[in-house]
Amino acid sequence: MYALNSTSKLSQSPAQRQSRPVTAGTSISEVGMHSVRHVKSNLHFVWDSLTVFRHIRDSDSAFHYNRDLNGIEKTWKHAMTKSIMRLAHPEDCSLTVVDQLSIAALSRAAVHKMMDLTNISVRDVRTHPAGELVQSIRETLARWNLQVEAPEKLEQYILFSAQMAKTVYGYLKTDVQLQIALYTFLAFRIDDLVLDNGAAEEFATRLCAGKPQLDPLLDCLAEVLEHMVDCYLPYAAQAIIVSTIQALNFTAFDKDTESMVLHGSAISFPQYRRMANGAGEAYAFFAWDKFTFPDVRSFVQAVPDVSRWFCYVNDVFSFYKEELAGERNNYVHDLSTVTGKDISTVLFDVVEDVASTTQRARAVLKGHALDAMEKFMQGYTYFFFIAPRYKVNHYLDVESFIAVPNARAPTSGGGSSSSHL
Repeated sequence: MYALNSTSKLSQSPAQRQSRPVTAGTSISEVGMHSVRHVKSNLHFVWDSLTVFRHIRDSDSAFHYNRDLNGIEKTWKHAMTKSIMRLAHPEDCSLTVVDQLSIAALSRAAVHKMMDLTNISVRDVRTHPAGELVQSIRETLARWNLQVEAPEKLEQYILFSAQMAKTVYGYLKTDVQLQIALYTFLAFRIDDLVLDNGAAEEFATRLCAGKPQLDPLLDCLAEVLEHMVDCYLPYAAQAIIVSTIQALNFTAFDKDTESMVLHGSAISFPQYRRMANGAGEAYAFFAWDKFTFPDVRSFVQAVPDVSRWFCYVNDVFSFYKEELAGERNNYVHDLSTVTGKDISTVLFDVVEDVASTTQRARAVLKGHALDAMEKFMQGYTYFFFIAPRYKVNHYLDVESFIAVPNARAPTSGGGSSSSHL
């Protein structure tokens, strides 16, 4: 985990924020310094809370704001009450409840603003039964003969991957959806398991040399990548392979550099890391198969922005669960460290980036290529609302965004993802 320099209260753990207790042996001067630190800490908290409330006030549309007004007021009043209590009686109050309320309010405001700015509506998204796709995945896994610790865990990954492929890429041929589902299954399995660093580091070398991989999951991934050319144009298929290699490379890199402190002048590094570890380019190219889009010129110029869009949307929807889990090895915290901005400001900067990448991609594309991207963006956004992995229903009125009778809630095998997929 990175040693972060951010001074934002939301970027620190509860243990880091607690003032050192006053004991019987504490001197008068130490008591004074303790009080000063305590008041300063709580003033920082009040300022952070004001920042959160300002974002909520400014970001929501009139409809969203009026609908959530009671909840926002309750969150605000509760947080302020706890803050005042902390100023008076620090020994009686825990930061945990306040932090959770702040994170929930900030996450809710960020999602509302993102949906407003991008003008992406998921209310009319229709998912299709994934039973046939699930069965095809099971048959492939049976052929692979993977050893798993718990069959029920494996089934969760299967259902999650099948529903993701159906929801996001449901407009593509079934054979293409299967390749995407298998890719997603392996990506999440590899991400959630503790993969040997040597196996990840040697993946590209062994793939190019045609040698067996050092982990059975990576052998399966190599097979899936080999078949990408069956579904995608040559340039797209190779780009998907390169994006996958980058993601695996950074999986190993992040483990080897956990203690690396980000330099304040390394402004470009967070985005460099995010575009590499998120496999965004692979999932962007998935949107245009070779059967429907035989000319790469019809969509390739939008790929850079769609790749970034894919990663940034994930960052916004994953913020809540990652903050609660105390995860700091992510794009939002990296940006906070190198820019010196507080976490709430950075999160809304990412929301603005989601909006700008959406606008640019829409300006570049036209016709069927644009229609495919819109379906891809709608499906991907919709998936976050219904997937329990991201806990969106913990802080947001999901029913106000989606057509509830159609919502199917897929499960996944893990609660976090180091590559933030």
